[in-house]
Amino acid sequence: NLRKMHRQQARVMLAEARHRNRQLAALLHTGHSDIWGSTANPIDGVNFFSATHLADFTDPDSATWSNYQSSGTDITIASLKAEVTAMQGVLDENGDNMGVDPDTILCPTAKYEPTKFLLAQNLMLAAASTETSNGGVTNPYSGKFNVIHVPELTTNDVNDWYLVDSKLGKSSGLPPWLAMRYSANPALELRHWDESSDYFKNTGKIKVASHVWMGCALAFPHAIRKIIGA
Repeated sequence: NLRKMHRQQARVMLAEARHRNRQLAALLHTGHSDIWGSTANPIDGVNFFSATHLADFTDPDSATWSNYQSSGTDITIASLKAEVTAMQGVLDENGDNMGVDPDTILCPTAKYEPTKFLLAQNLMLAAASTETSNGGVTNPYSGKFNVIHVPELTTNDVNDWYLVDSKLGKSSGLPPWLAMRYSANPALELRHWDESSDYFKNTGKIKVASHVWMGCALAFPHAIRKIIGA
């Protein structure tokens, strides 16, 4: 019984993690069409994923930077080079280069295995890369990225992928997204079906349901870039 209880607890923790991931994946999916902040109080007047973020949120005439590629782009060495270079152009509030350097790729299911395989290769066919060394064709991104499978993205973003600078999120204290668990009304968190319920009358068992309440939001666009896939 103790072993069964431990398995049940593990499944509850897994279910909570999947719930959190689904909420964040839904936010990432609509991030290129949802205003950063809120419609009533936008932060710089554009969507969370946008090609025209303001360097200085308070100055509409300040320089702009991008964390969004709207063209259908598959993951290749050439496209990675272009998208990494674009992300490295992110500006801080003074209009200076922030020094962003992505180290993580978030992939939906369809792109995870091909991307992991692509970046695990040390040597490549000539058609796959223009970077050469000692007469051979080398993979300039071999071992450079942490490729993460995010199955929750598959629901909406079957082909879309994301570059993330995890180091920037840690050093700034502002990750690309936030997820916080909070306490709602106790009656909403733990629900009981007592002996007067139809459930008990039909089964002879008491049922208890635990509900997790979370608040999720996209937070720091500088550390993430969305690429519409092909």
